[in-house]
Amino acid sequence: MTDELFDELVQSVREGGAILRGEIEPSRIVTPSIRDEIDKQFAAMANDESYRILNESIAEEFAESDWDVLELTEAQDKADGGLD
Repeated sequence: MTDELFDELVQSVREGGAILRGEIEPSRIVTPSIRDEIDKQFAAMANDESYRILNESIAEEFAESDWDVLELTEAQDKADGGLD
């Protein structure tokens, strides 16, 4: 993932949090007709070889950090008395 793309992702997550907290209004609202089109595009990606390769690449890039987060979360849950 490029630094530019990562920065855009971080900004998007921050904006999403601000929307959920009611601090800002969403810039757009997805209507059912738009949602149907998005669903069709996702369904088409299921059979797209280049999308599959990209998806696997992204999963590989995040595998180590995902594992780290899982271990940290489990340790925190255990410290909080949540998991044995």
